[in-house]
Formats: sequence, C-alpha cells, structure tokens
Amino acid sequence: MFVPDVESVGGFLWLTALVATLPIVGFFALVGAMRMRSHLAGVIALVLGILLAIVAFRMPVDMALSAAALGALNGLIPIVIIVIAAVWLHKLMEATGREVDLQKVFSAVGSGDLRLQAMLIALCFGGLLEGLAGFGVPVAIVAALLMGLGFEPKKAAVIALVANTSPVAYAAFGVPITTAASLMTSGTPTENAADIATYVSVLEPGIAFVMPFMLTLLIDKNHFRQMFPLAFIMGVTEGAGQFLTLRFISFELGGVLPPIVTFLVIALLVRLYQPDTPEEFLTARPGDLRLDRVALAVMPYALVILVLSVGRLVPVVAGALSATDLRVAWPGLAGRVASAVEPETATNTGNVVIPILSQPGVLIAVAAIVTGIVFTFANEGGKYALGWRRVLGELGAAIYSMRFSAATIVEVIALAYVMNISGMVLTIGTLLARTGIAFLVLSPMIGYLGTAVSGSATSANALFAALQETTALQIGLPGAFAVAVNTAGGVIGKLIAPQSLAIAAAAMGEPEKEGELLGEVIGWSLYLLLFAVFFCVVFGLLLLG
Repeated sequence: MFVPDVESVGGFLWLTALVATLPIVGFFALVGAMRMRSHLAGVIALVLGILLAIVAFRMPVDMALSAAALGALNGLIPIVIIVIAAVWLHKLMEATGREVDLQKVFSAVGSGDLRLQAMLIALCFGGLLEGLAGFGVPVAIVAALLMGLGFEPKKAAVIALVANTSPVAYAAFGVPITTAASLMTSGTPTENAADIATYVSVLEPGIAFVMPFMLTLLIDKNHFRQMFPLAFIMGVTEGAGQFLTLRFISFELGGVLPPIVTFLVIALLVRLYQPDTPEEFLTARPGDLRLDRVALAVMPYALVILVLSVGRLVPVVAGALSATDLRVAWPGLAGRVASAVEPETATNTGNVVIPILSQPGVLIAVAAIVTGIVFTFANEGGKYALGWRRVLGELGAAIYSMRFSAATIVEVIALAYVMNISGMVLTIGTLLARTGIAFLVLSPMIGYLGTAVSGSATSANALFAALQETTALQIGLPGAFAVAVNTAGGVIGKLIAPQSLAIAAAAMGEPEKEGELLGEVIGWSLYLLLFAVFFCVVFGLLLLG
C-alpha cells in the first residue's frame, strides 16, 4: 500500500511542504501574475502536481494518474452538470424576453424609488442568480440591469460586484460546499456537507446582514438614514433566511430561498414604510404588468425550488433517485492507500459513489425542460416564441459558454485529488498546525486569496478544503469549521478576483477598466475580510474552549 510521507523530501517537513505548495503557487502565479487563462493554467498545474506526486512523494505512477482521473470525474459529476443546467435555465428566460418582465416586477415593488430597485435587483435577483448559476453570471446580468435603470456604468458594476459576495457560498446550488465535502478525508460527502453547512450557517449570515448597509452607502450615502430601516430589514431577513435554510431545509437552497423571502418581505414592507425619494432617484412605475406575465416570469425559479425540494426532501422520491447511484471501487486506488498514522490500515480512498439521477444538475435540467415546454406553448401569439429547436439550441449555447469554466473546474479538482491522496495536503497542514492559535487568523485569509486569484470559491475550496481540515484537526478544531471559514473568506475574495472584474468591466462595455474597478472595490473587500477574521477567531476560540 502507498503510505503518505510528510518528510519525503530530504527528511525535512518544511522542505517537503515547500515542494507540496508548488502546484498551487504555480497555478496562482500563472493566473494572477502572468494573466494566463485559468483553464490553461489548470492543465500546467495538474501536470506539475502529478509529476511531484510521483517524484517527490514517491506515489506509484498508476495511482497518481488514477487519482487525477477520479478528481476529474468528480469535477464533471455533479459540479459541471449543475452549472450547465442552471445556465441553460437562465438562457431560456433570456430567449423568451421573460427577464424583462422580471425586471418590471422589481420596478413595481420598488415603487418608483431607484435606490430600492437597485438593492432588490443586486441583492435579491443577483443572490438568486448566484444560487442558481454562479460563476460570474450574476455580476454580468445585474450590472446590465442596473445600467438599464440609468446607473452610470462604473457605479452599476461596483454595486453588482459588492452584492455578489455572501451568496457565493451557495453558488449553483451549493457547489462550493459540495466540492469541499467530497474532498475532506473523514466522513462521507453527505455528512461532511451537512457539517460544513452548519458552520457556514453561523458565519455567512453575518456577512449577509451588513451587505444592504454597504449597498446603501454605495447607492446614496447622503440619505443613509432614510434607507436604514429597509436596509436593516433586508439584512435581518437575508441573514435569518440563510441560517434557517441551511439548518432546517437544505444547503443547496441557501442561495435560492433567502433572496426570494427577502424580496417578498420588502414587497410587504414598502406598503407600510416608503422613504421620501430624492428627485434624482425617482422613476416611472411600469403600467403594463399582468398577473399571468408575472407568474411566467417567476415560474422557472419557483419550479427549480419545487423540483429540488421534492427530489431532496421527500423520502420516497429521494430514495428512488439515490437507488440509481453507482458504487464503484475505483481502479488503482481502492484498498491501496494507507493512513499516515496507521500504515497497516487502508483508508476508504477509492470507494466512491457516483450520483446519477440524484444529482442536483439532473433535477435542475428537469425544471429547465418543463420551463421550455411551458414557454413554448404560453407564447402570447408568438410574442415570446421559443420552440423545441430553440430550447435545445440554448442548451448547446449554455455548454459552449461554460466550456472554459468547466475545464477549469475539472482540472482544479483533479489536482486537488492528486494533492490529497499523495500526501501533499497533509504535509502542508502539518506545518501550518505548528502556528497554533494563529491559524484562526490565517484560515479565512487562505480562502480569500484562493478565490481572489482563481476567481472561484469552488476552486478555492477544491484546493484548500483538505488542507484546512487537516490543519484544524491537528490543533483541536472541527475540520468542517475550518472548511466553512475557507468558504467565508473565499466569498469575499470573489469581490476582487480578476475573473469577476473582467466580467464587470465587460458588462460596462469598457474591458480596459478592470484596474479602476479593483481600486473601487478592494477597500470593501478588506473590510469584509476583517469582519470574517473576527468571526473566525471568536468562534474558533469558543470551540477550543
């Protein structure tokens, strides 16, 4: 059996850890410093990781290649499928023009106040898009909608970037959490996801609470007191919604249900409290909204919630879907990887479950198919024409638009599996554990930097979940807590990620303005990072007793 060795390079822990960081450092250097496309940097980092696993960590060649293949499979199923299905659903909305009706719904609820409309679009609709699709989709769409309302392009882009933080933890139906759970070394992915969600439910609502106040300052700081009651209610509702959804419903819906509930609460609240609207923020209310058009505009998202809820929460249905899962002893790994602590004992590595019908991507695809059927027939005499050829065409467009993001996901998770199984992550974690309590400060910063450079909280969790878990266990903290902290730091790093800035600049129509956008948002990201570090230290010390 293969036994990971934390001193395989020269008999020194520090030197072995230094070598183990090379694939990650290389990936970040290529993406951040050399501005290489992430899918190309991912290939180079993966090849380097495999070579180091074989040469420096003495992993058999067939095991290193098998570990990479298993990681690639886990990147494809279910993560890439979830993302493509969610993007497909949204493209059906765009294809029929129903997205315009949805914008009018926000305008009507905003009662002619541009500030409130912007907050509803950025927080509620943007949060919903992040929960459904993620991977830059919300920034592009929210920025475009805000410019359509009359916001100056740079301001619209900054609002979209700042708003797209807290929901990132639940992107594409909880992909960051799902990814981290599959890479942890103890427990099953399902158990790990539940544990991570428990800790995320404590950390993320705090960030969600402060977001409306930050947006209020961005949109109209001169009338902050006017907007304070609405911002307070939005923050409390969103934060409480995230906490309750993660604790009592499903982490996959952590980015879907809370923004919908927040929207409904604000829609009721503005009937009781309507702030005086300054002249520059007054807009005309839409007069052509009909109930049937409103229903069709919100139907796809309601359908997703219904399908996922039934597929995950109804025992009979959930059991039938899970019965299609494949349980496989992965060639080259099953029974061949030993524990570093107990070299005579084989770990559970290589005994994998491959979800088929139970994966969220399949359920979202079902919702997209039903949406396509409804939109095909409910077309108002051809005004919102769709048809089966267009439905399938939009699926192809979704696959094509996400091709580079999908490749990056597959490559990064393949690298993560190689690093985990070869002992690279264990080595780095063993060294970090020697920092003791200081790790509570470092932990969120690791997630922050991971997402800031890679552009994806999913990628940051793929790279660092096992590292965070290993280090936390060695200093007496729950592994899931450190992974949750990595996620919390990661969502803040999304604000300054080159990928996010590029998408926002493109939405502005001025792709050369990435640097200006970075200058506008980096201060907000650092404030939020300090907030996350404070929470991490406080809760970490409580857990340590």
